[in-house]
Order: sequence, then structure tokens, then C-alpha cells
Amino acid sequence: MKDRFIFLALALVSAAGCAWADSSGVSAVEVEGRTWTVYENFNISSGINEGNSLSDSGKSPLFIGTYNNSFVYAADSESSDRRGNVLGFVNDGERTFMLSDRITFRCKKKNPQCLSSDLQTRELAPGIYEVTVENLSDWKTALSVIASSPDVLRYEIIKDLGNYNEIN
Repeated sequence: MKDRFIFLALALVSAAGCAWADSSGVSAVEVEGRTWTVYENFNISSGINEGNSLSDSGKSPLFIGTYNNSFVYAADSESSDRRGNVLGFVNDGERTFMLSDRITFRCKKKNPQCLSSDLQTRELAPGIYEVTVENLSDWKTALSVIASSPDVLRYEIIKDLGNYNEIN
């Protein structure tokens, strides 16, 4: 489990400085100075023709990336393939991935329980915690709290890249 946690230095830039969302479940979130487009509703298709069929509204679905060698399309909330532990499908400008509902962080040794009880945390190891959230809005709030805490040494955003997982 120790190998699972590769921590990066805490960025000086606020982690969730800017965010917007539209009614279709698409949000732009600024994370460490980069803008991520987060699709809360999406469908995964094994073939290009399968995903290109017209939706109920008569429009062709919007292609948003690939995952595990499959095509991913924006969807409405009723037909979304999103799993319970995934908050959305993300395009960060360089690659696409599934955004997990978890964030891990390490507290400074002088304050091993560094966050207030506002966040529901679970201790993974001494001074290492995990926050699990219900939705993207809660994720943005949790990340902002974690990133702005002077007693948090490092934090990790859990990403599922498909064929392998990466801890940012």
C-alpha cells in the first residue's frame, strides 16, 4: 500500500480557483493552474458506429475522448455510464481520464490530524488521510480546503486512466 502513495509537492496556486458548470453536467475546473473539462454524464462505446447513432433528441453525441480503447461520448444524465466511484470523465488538455471520488493527503508531522472535522476523512496510515465525496461540487470544496491548509504537506487527486491508474 505504501507504493500506492506517491506524493507531489503542494502547488502554490489554489487548487480550485475557478469553476463553472452548465445544465448538461459539463464543468470547467481549474486545478493547479490548469483547466479541466469534467463531463459528469458520459457513455462508453466499444465501436465508433455505436457511439455515432443519433440520441433521443436527434443530435449526434459529442465525442469527448477514449477510455480503455473505447470511445467516450457526452450523455444526458438518464443514459450515463458513470460508476458510483467516478465523478466524471475529464479532459485536462493533454489526456483524458476518469476522476475518482477520492483525494488523499499527507499532514505535516507537527500536526498529524491537520484538517478540521468539516471533511469526512479516513486515516490510511499515520498522517495520511483520504477524503471520499459524493459529487463534483463536494470534490471541488474538499480540494480547495485541502490545498489551502498550511498543515497539509501534499495531496493526491486519484485518476483512472483506463489501462492503469495514476495518482497525480
